Amino acid sequence: RAMGKLVGDDVQLESDEFNRAFRVTSDNRRFATDVLHARTMQFLLAHGRDGFRLLDGQAIRVSRGRIGVLAIPWALAYLAAILDHIPDHVRRTLGNRSG
Repeated sequence: RAMGKLVGDDVQLESDEFNRAFRVTSDNRRFATDVLHARTMQFLLAHGRDGFRLLDGQAIRVSRGRIGVLAIPWALAYLAAILDHIPDHVRRTLGNRSG
């Protein structure tokens, strides 16, 4: 499995392919499913080599090993694209949740 992960209990989503590729955990299942809707899952399956966490209103990239300086712009663009996939009503709550 890739390192895609939120914080908390395991959450199984509607896509078996996504569930095989990513481990999703959250202390709030509804929040996880709101963030990881079908379009976001498709994006992550296509581009999600690295995992991420949403914690205290911040998106944090999670990967194995170190990131090189030249990869920083890609990593920031990856996180921005993930945030762009999150619906506005969910994004507004990011600062009010811890996972």
